[in-house]
Amino acid sequence: MYLNDLEETVVLIAAVFIIIAFIVKTYKDIKETIAEEKQKLYEKNKNEEKVKNLIEYIETKSTLIKSIVKAKKILEKQKKK
Repeated sequence: MYLNDLEETVVLIAAVFIIIAFIVKTYKDIKETIAEEKQKLYEKNKNEEKVKNLIEYIETKSTLIKSIVKAKKILEKQKKK
């Protein structure tokens, strides 16, 4: 069974349309994936910054507690005298 010229043209146009649709879909998927990865990277950097701030806060608090304990020990020694 052979196709006439009109049928061949229709098949060719359909094939080109399918290929173009596949390329567009692939492009959109890649673009979406890149956007998701950028968002994940942004969130990761944001979380790392929060962790750094928390570590700094904890270290400051620890230093403050140590100085309070040291001051209490000095006061206790002075009271004993």
